[in-house]
Parts: sequence; C-alpha cells; structure tokens
Amino acid sequence: MGGIQRLTQIIDDFYTRLLQDPMIGFHFKPFPKEQLVRGQVEFVRRIFGDRSGTYELRPLKQVHSPFKLLPGQIARRFQILKETLQDWKLDESCQKRWLNADEKVASSLT
Repeated sequence: MGGIQRLTQIIDDFYTRLLQDPMIGFHFKPFPKEQLVRGQVEFVRRIFGDRSGTYELRPLKQVHSPFKLLPGQIARRFQILKETLQDWKLDESCQKRWLNADEKVASSLT
C-alpha cells in the first residue's frame, strides 16, 4: 500500500469524508479524529498481517450498540470507504482484501 504514512493519509482522508457526510457524519463527530484514524490504522494493519501495532480488539457490537446503527448507515460508510480506496488508486487486490474485512465486521453490527 505504500507504507504506514500513506495508510494513515488514506484513513485520514476517509474520516474527513465520513465527518462531512450528512447521513452518518454525526456518529463520528463526538470523537477526536486522530483517535478514529489511529484505531482504523491499527485495524487495517491487522487485516494485512501486521501485528506490530498496539491495536486491542474490543467487542465491536458492544462498542457500537449505543449508536443504533441502521443498515443504510453502515452501507453508506462502506461506500465512502470504497470511494476513498479507489480515489487513492490502491491496488485492486488490496482494495478487495480491505473491503472484504470491513464488510465482515460491518455485518456483525446489525
């Protein structure tokens, strides 16, 4: 993907887009963007087999349950991620691996 710096830039862009989105941005605004980016960077590193970070897996259903997420909101987040990865011109196999992992996690939240 181009290293941790590029990964961080991609995810920072992703959260910029999420925060600006009228359908789902409000879910993310209560949290510091840096915290969101840092957690997602660690999550994606794990997807690609890098266990050197500090990511601690938390029960996702428990973490997300207060937000009462709707399937359409989850789909919107997924679409924004997909567009972000395409805009950054990630290799298709990287995009597929990342999106598959994200979709698997998302399906457990509804």
